[in-house]
Amino acid sequence: PAAPWCVSAGHTSLKVRWAPPEDNGAAVLRYELQLRPVGTKTAASAARVVYTGLSLAHTVTKLDPGSECALALRAVNREGNSPWSPSLACSTAKAEAPAAPTGLGAAWHGALTAQGKRQIKASWSPPDGRGSTVTAYEVGVSAGARAQWAVAK
Repeated sequence: PAAPWCVSAGHTSLKVRWAPPEDNGAAVLRYELQLRPVGTKTAASAARVVYTGLSLAHTVTKLDPGSECALALRAVNREGNSPWSPSLACSTAKAEAPAAPTGLGAAWHGALTAQGKRQIKASWSPPDGRGSTVTAYEVGVSAGARAQWAVAK
């Protein structure tokens, strides 16, 4: 078959399509899509089949953000396996800074502390990590609409 093509690239996935090849007189029983990492010491030995079936598309998942790979396709019929197609070079999207949290809420919490200060309880919905795990949050506080923001401690 001809090389597959990349339809879209996410942070941890690649959506790939391909056209059916000539069957040479015997129906295609399945397609096999092979993924090979690029640029690693084990790239040559790390090739693996990531899809087997009759579909003309597949989404490869569980990839690392910003990773490069080569994809190749072969068809199988009752006579055997075709040669692997030419490789398609693809990359997943690189990780980015996360989106802003949503659903921010805050309320006064409890009585005055021994230092004469009040506490605020804040809550929010986790943001889209955009290809990376959110590992910490930084909360800012301000005394008013025109006051400067400071990191809460």
